[in-house]
Amino acid sequence: MRVTLRLQRQGVYPLDVCAPPFTAQAGRENELSYSGRLPLTIEGGGSTIEQLCDGASVIENLGNGELDLVDVKVMGGRSTHLPGGGIYSAGIGVVLLIGSALVDNTTVAAGGGMATFGDVYLDGTTIAHNHSDELAGAVAALGHVTGLDSSVFDNTAALGNGGLEGGNGITLAYSTVVRNSGTQIEAFGSHLTAFASIIAGEGGPNCHVSERAVASGWDVDAGDGGRSCLFGSSPRVLKPARVRLTSVAGILGLPVLAPPTRSPLINAIPRSACFSPQVAHLLPKGWNLRLDQLGTSRPQGGRCDIGAIERTTAGGRHG
Repeated sequence: MRVTLRLQRQGVYPLDVCAPPFTAQAGRENELSYSGRLPLTIEGGGSTIEQLCDGASVIENLGNGELDLVDVKVMGGRSTHLPGGGIYSAGIGVVLLIGSALVDNTTVAAGGGMATFGDVYLDGTTIAHNHSDELAGAVAALGHVTGLDSSVFDNTAALGNGGLEGGNGITLAYSTVVRNSGTQIEAFGSHLTAFASIIAGEGGPNCHVSERAVASGWDVDAGDGGRSCLFGSSPRVLKPARVRLTSVAGILGLPVLAPPTRSPLINAIPRSACFSPQVAHLLPKGWNLRLDQLGTSRPQGGRCDIGAIERTTAGGRHG
């Protein structure tokens, strides 16, 4: 059994129970809060949940149940008392985001976009323009972070890692983690496993990992000489001095980043390797390697592209 909250399609849900001047009321922080034991699914249908009160995050999961967000944008969180500007999950339950977005959230603690004590799964999700006054501008998780077809960019943190932080490791497939402040990947006490993903910072090391990375092939570790992610000398890991990406229309009305025309990241992966069983084994059962973040089929040009977006002149399912 689970609890399902279905939002009106393409709706906007402002959280606006504020005390003047637009600050959260004492004892009523104005988050969308859930403390049940059953799993909770929020089906957004392209909707936006926006926090309008200073001092509050957007969604709080106070129990140990799983939290699933499907096709919903979470934005505007301004947490001044807890981790997780967009989402704070206080228990060990899984947090799953499918076709969703965390944008423009901030916190005084860890996890500008999200903070949780459990595992995180990102499928076709965008996490961008979030900020933490401490660590992990995008996601702070004590558990494992798994991302497929997801874009994590332009997140910042005052004390270091602006990207993803996974206490029990990080797994990426066909994902783009770029332009976050400090390190892009923080897997303290564990390692990074990656396939067909772009990891590129704006200077300094891309990764802080404790164990040698597992490169399943055709990853891009750009900007720091390809050393910090510990991919080793695999010829299937590209290590350019920099990587060029361009903005394209993405899910939920938000831009995402993709390789420009004639980029070496386009048609880089042989068709025989695009959906190998070894790669599928990294991901939850049923996750679809054959569609990119926009719903475009792979491959488009005989070979697959590296990153969350498969370039094509024809649009995917989502605009």
